[in-house]
Amino acid sequence: MAARVMRQNDVGFLPVVDNEANRRVVGVITDRDLCLKVVAAGRDPGLLPVSECVAAPPIVCGPDDRVEQALLLMETHLLRRLPVVDSEGRVVGVISLADLMHHVAANTREIYVALSRICEARRKNSGQWSVASGQ
Repeated sequence: MAARVMRQNDVGFLPVVDNEANRRVVGVITDRDLCLKVVAAGRDPGLLPVSECVAAPPIVCGPDDRVEQALLLMETHLLRRLPVVDSEGRVVGVISLADLMHHVAANTREIYVALSRICEARRKNSGQWSVASGQ
């Protein structure tokens, strides 16, 4: 079901909520989580509950947090997306690396360095392309 929702909405990330009415974020799931924990593990996605693939507890920020705080959380935890929640933990949005890249501010260098560290750490762990190394 999660993969279907991702495909329908052309996204690779979903906040997982406790229920439709409350919308309190209890975790997150990514297309990478599904690939590694379901497909690569040879598990049947039709029988596997989302709860077995979810990264919990989620790292979140609030709508009134400064961009620098969101960036610090993303850098510290090597996240590409961060749920934004209200004071009761209900999801109100998601901030992504692309959102931060579009946020042109006086601290452009700081954003570049943080993004480079995130990508470099991911590259070292997976052998993938990196902003920092240009590979």
